[in-house]
Amino acid sequence: MRKVGTLLAIALSSGAIGCAKKVAEVGCVQQLSENIRVGASEASAEQALYRCGFSYSFDPKTSTILAVKRGEKTGAIREDWSVRVKLDEAHNVMSLKTEKVFTGP
Repeated sequence: MRKVGTLLAIALSSGAIGCAKKVAEVGCVQQLSENIRVGASEASAEQALYRCGFSYSFDPKTSTILAVKRGEKTGAIREDWSVRVKLDEAHNVMSLKTEKVFTGP
């Protein structure tokens, strides 16, 4: 009986940790607009994306940082986050667009 209680406690705590991690990820993504402000440098925008766990690249043709963060997979669909940071000629942030995207198999 003691083993069942221990297993139940482990299952509940791991579920709570998973929920806390998901809330922290969403909070980090929502704070990007506070951390990446218009006029900020390209380097500071990349640092904010890196700290939040995004993979990103720079498109020199459009002067845009494109970033993606893989999310939870539920069934055949995965919840990801996409960020587009448009830069001006001096490589400072002009605009930021964050959106949740759903991808399939």
